[in-house]
Amino acid sequence: MHGGAYDAAMYGNLFIGYLQTDPAYFFAVVITVVISITLHELAHGYAAIKLGDDTPIFTGHMTMNPLVHMGGISLLLLAMMGIAFGAMPVDRTRLRGKYGEAIMAGAGPATNFVLAALAYVGLGLWERFDHTPYAQWTPAATNGKYLLLIFAMYNFLLGLFNLIPLPPLDGSWIAANVFPAYRRWLSHDLVRGVASALMFAAFLVGGYVLTPVALKTTLKIEQLISSRSEFHFAQIFRRISITNPEQAKEDDETVEMFRHSPQLQEHYGVVYD
Repeated sequence: MHGGAYDAAMYGNLFIGYLQTDPAYFFAVVITVVISITLHELAHGYAAIKLGDDTPIFTGHMTMNPLVHMGGISLLLLAMMGIAFGAMPVDRTRLRGKYGEAIMAGAGPATNFVLAALAYVGLGLWERFDHTPYAQWTPAATNGKYLLLIFAMYNFLLGLFNLIPLPPLDGSWIAANVFPAYRRWLSHDLVRGVASALMFAAFLVGGYVLTPVALKTTLKIEQLISSRSEFHFAQIFRRISITNPEQAKEDDETVEMFRHSPQLQEHYGVVYD
């Protein structure tokens, strides 16, 4: 099984550049992706074992060691370009049940959604009961909340991305198991070639489509859990505190948050038509 993750930074400068310009972001993403892919692959392995395939055990993959699941090349690509992938050896012919393959494949993305939910709830409750003004946050609190926000958003993104029904993503295994016609369609060499090209295209453009969705979803969920504004969590994501209303007008996303929040407008003395 394969899990994939990538960062929008791959479209500009190398991701490793953040190590110098924004080390908090660099380490938050690396920590998140390594943990998430490791648990994603372990979920595939655990599901396969429960469904009758002990290949993950015999190959030594039921371990928390990310090197086993990701390998040196994937870890290097993660550090350099923000791209990562993992693998769990599974023998599909040994899986029990009509939908054993779909269950095993779906265990990976499901794990990412669970991890995202845990981070959402953790950060949301932290913000609900912690009323310390932003300006008085300690570096540990700022970095901790930021890490939880990144962890939530990237796991949500990873779960969505892996459900795309193109090989080798988990979505293709699920679709092939549930829809026999799709499996037959993928059995043709020409179709596999087209699917590979589409997968490459999805990998390139997915960040532009899915990342904004994941960010907006994350901000909305945190708002609902914590009763704080989306603007508040956007500030955590940026790790800055806008005190000059004129600065806010320069940020389109922030403008939209201000426009739909009378409370923020009143607090900052800004009125939008």
